[in-house]
Amino acid sequence: MAAPKIINNTLRGYVTHFVSSGLGRWDAVHDAATGTSAFTVGNVRVGVGFLSFGGGRYDIDRSFLTFDLSNLPPTGASVTSASVKITAVTIQNSVNDGTADLINLVGETTPASDSALVTGDFDQCAAVDSPTELSTGKDLSGISGTDVLTYMLNAAGLSALLGAFGGNFTVGFRENHDIQDVAPSGGGLPPTSGNNALTFQSGQLTLVEYAYPQVI
Repeated sequence: MAAPKIINNTLRGYVTHFVSSGLGRWDAVHDAATGTSAFTVGNVRVGVGFLSFGGGRYDIDRSFLTFDLSNLPPTGASVTSASVKITAVTIQNSVNDGTADLINLVGETTPASDSALVTGDFDQCAAVDSPTELSTGKDLSGISGTDVLTYMLNAAGLSALLGAFGGNFTVGFRENHDIQDVAPSGGGLPPTSGNNALTFQSGQLTLVEYAYPQVI
């Protein structure tokens, strides 16, 4: 096995979507093909929220990190341990409705480009319904600003990572209400307001235990 290898992300960003002005129904946001805005500068945000004014509004932020693995030969490679690390900046945790307040890695993500994000990537942050989770979710109640969060890749995550050798590995982050397709505080129009969200800095992929043929 080679020594641990750290790879910084080449792209980071998120796509947000909301529906308001009396149309703030959960499914209209969760199942949308296109987001409202896309961001690739500053901190990255992932989460869900709801507001009671303006007839009701739900919003969802789905984020992406891309890592360049083009210099890792795919043939004959193996990975048995790897992680994705991010550094928390701000945390919001005011949705307490019985659904676990988790942030987790998901895949397979298929943004239109590995160098930029567009609003059309909103529904490309893994499967819209029942996305594959690539790690164990982190509970927002246990996170503080500046905490370094380490997501160890599970079997699905390692398989996705290995399949990306020789190209780009892009992971998504989604909040658990979004992953489970559960409207914060129930269905219909939001009765109050709240947010479950995490903003974080750029990420690092660490190949802890891996092997690949030497390029001569």
